[in-house]
Amino acid sequence: MKRTILFLLVVSILHISPQVCLAGVRVGEEVRIRWVPVNNGDTSYIYQRTRFLIEGVLAEGVTIGLKLQSRGFWGVDTSTVTIEGLTRENMLPWIENAYVKVDELFGLPLYLAFGRQPLQYGDGLLIDDNASGFDAIKLSAILPWQVDCELMMLKPTGNEGVSPDNWKEKNAYGVFFKRRWKGITPQISGFWQRDRTIGVDKNFLGCHLSGKLGKEVDYRGGIILQSGKGGGRDYKGLAYILGGNFQAETRFGKGIVVCEYLVGSGEDVQAGKDENFLSDYAHLSEEEYGEYYMENRSEVRSGDTDYTTTNLKLFKLGISVFPLPELKTGINYFIYNSHTPKGSIGDEVDIFVKYYYSANLSFRMVYSAFMAGNFAEDRADKVLGEVLVKF
Repeated sequence: MKRTILFLLVVSILHISPQVCLAGVRVGEEVRIRWVPVNNGDTSYIYQRTRFLIEGVLAEGVTIGLKLQSRGFWGVDTSTVTIEGLTRENMLPWIENAYVKVDELFGLPLYLAFGRQPLQYGDGLLIDDNASGFDAIKLSAILPWQVDCELMMLKPTGNEGVSPDNWKEKNAYGVFFKRRWKGITPQISGFWQRDRTIGVDKNFLGCHLSGKLGKEVDYRGGIILQSGKGGGRDYKGLAYILGGNFQAETRFGKGIVVCEYLVGSGEDVQAGKDENFLSDYAHLSEEEYGEYYMENRSEVRSGDTDYTTTNLKLFKLGISVFPLPELKTGINYFIYNSHTPKGSIGDEVDIFVKYYYSANLSFRMVYSAFMAGNFAEDRADKVLGEVLVKF
């Protein structure tokens, strides 16, 4: 059934209909190439991410789109790779997005989107597709008093290894309310995960707040409570995030200071309870939270999951300076601590330079140094060079 829906979406986009000919079709491509030399005796490697987008307006208020993606290694002898939290066949293209969007459904302030689409909620602690897409149906509405409401049903795609046989057995539901008021944006989130394959139900209730203080300070904060049952255990957990950005003009150009504190509860799993905070749909960006550690967390400390906030206390202090409008330089300092048992995992320093040659071409160079704490054995270095081309 899922393959049939995706096939029909592709055919609908590529079919030359009068509506598409009149409205036109938007086509785009993005190619990202990274070179990563390593210093621990392993082979240095190069890997790429290529994305191709085609989007067209079928009728007034109806948009249909398709995005293909390919990821893979060069210089590493393997048929499948796990990178940035995703496992893919090396260099084989796959469907990242295939969606239909309808604006002002039935002439009302209702907006419908269905198909494989990008999703992010709760600062990535609840949902973040990590450029992979989730199969979802999303209905958005503008309620009285300018309250934005979103209802959603989503499920993992075949990209996560879920076969068609148990495709209907693992899904999630969400409801999100948000209102902008005098520079302040509060949001309430309800999210429910249902995994019938292992008999586990998890519930998440979140509250987020973001806003601005003048033109220089952006702030954000949120807390999420986790509960649930299944597999003979009670699931409890807590996560919260506090952060802000401050920007000002300096003698070296525009400067930005970022400060953030993020916590996800954790506990050694015992009979009858599990207090690890974990959403199956969450993801934390390595570029934002540690180029080395977030991508290699399970190797630094056995048993930890990459790209999540489970059993983690993270402090980030970052400084960026734009000597030129097109040149961004900076340094990020991270402190990683274990929630349970309490102790230091390690610190990391990321030094980066990013050059925006044009709107379609940019270069980035990063050096990361990880310094092991009580729960890590070895220090590590990482150098990353990146070229990003958009069409």
